[in-house]
Amino acid sequence: MKERYFIEPDTKFIKEVIDRGGDSLRKCFQCGTCTVACSLAPTDNPFPRKEMIWAQWGLKDRLLRDPDIWLCHNCNDCSINCPRGAKPGEVMAAIRHYSIMNFSAPNFIAKAFSQPRYLPIILAIPIILLFGFLWLTDTWAFPKGEIIYHHLVPTNWVFLGAVVAVIPWFGLAIGLWRFWKNMSQFEISPALTEGSSAATACLVTRTKKLATSLILALVEIVWHGNFRKCVVNKIRNLAHLGLVIGAILYFISMTGSVIYTFIERKWPIPLWDPVVIFGMVGTLLIFAGCTLVIFRRLSKPEEAGRATYFDWFFIWLVFVTTAGSIAMILTRIAGMVPWAYSLFLFHLVLSFILVAYFPYSKFAHLTYRTLAIIYAKQIGRGVE
Repeated sequence: MKERYFIEPDTKFIKEVIDRGGDSLRKCFQCGTCTVACSLAPTDNPFPRKEMIWAQWGLKDRLLRDPDIWLCHNCNDCSINCPRGAKPGEVMAAIRHYSIMNFSAPNFIAKAFSQPRYLPIILAIPIILLFGFLWLTDTWAFPKGEIIYHHLVPTNWVFLGAVVAVIPWFGLAIGLWRFWKNMSQFEISPALTEGSSAATACLVTRTKKLATSLILALVEIVWHGNFRKCVVNKIRNLAHLGLVIGAILYFISMTGSVIYTFIERKWPIPLWDPVVIFGMVGTLLIFAGCTLVIFRRLSKPEEAGRATYFDWFFIWLVFVTTAGSIAMILTRIAGMVPWAYSLFLFHLVLSFILVAYFPYSKFAHLTYRTLAIIYAKQIGRGVE
């Protein structure tokens, strides 16, 4: 006699998935086309068919510990080929959004990024902090002469602001720890997937060391190997590659700026300095990648996938931040004092939002996906 499995559907979870962009979930009739179309799905118990079953049944706990949710790169091959228009790619994205909200600490902040009504509060916090600084230092007039940003806001204050912005990352650490512990309970029941072996019904075991898995995961992320396998939305690979390489160059530039601060390098830094060059190239790559993402989503939403408010908030935030940074550099070169300093203050506000709200916005995908890929490497799960 076959073993029985008792399932307790979480109807509230089903509604959450639908509300976060997975409203096509009910159209799925489990034909398996999505799994066949996906070039990233492992041979043993591939996705996203099983995830569609679990989402329809409201199996929240099973989905939250499933690394396959994050191995999906949302290339939309599955959605384009779905004969019922169930759009598994959008359902998987909705589950990832829910996952961030579930694991982040405190999670009520993450919920604010899925509802436009909280936008004024999100924007007000850094603006109040900035004006509080200007009030404390009585800095209400732009400095005259050569444009040197730290004459308006001293570098040590910028550094202090960066430290304050990083404080919420303790919440990110808690969220990632919860996420890793949950994945450690990953299992695939033969009652829920067709053709599962008895071995897959047990908790999976690690086959690689953490250090090895980390290196393999980082190589995959930087190289974008899996993005290259997408068929329908190949241009997404270029966009994300630009974003990743740009972010790396920008991080190198910021690290160099911090070092210059401690060694008391003379300001302003010349435009030919490597730190400035890395920063400018990184900013341009991020801007180009983000522009490509926006163009693709607006011009061909059926291929790029529908974007929710959660998606658009992050996309436009990065776009406006990098555009402002480029404008700041150009106005500095042109000697446009009021514009340069105004854009600098604007840039500080947006940069604070990017950093401080990292654990709760779509930006957090970077860390959750990286952790899931590391775990998948450890257990030997991936495309064969």
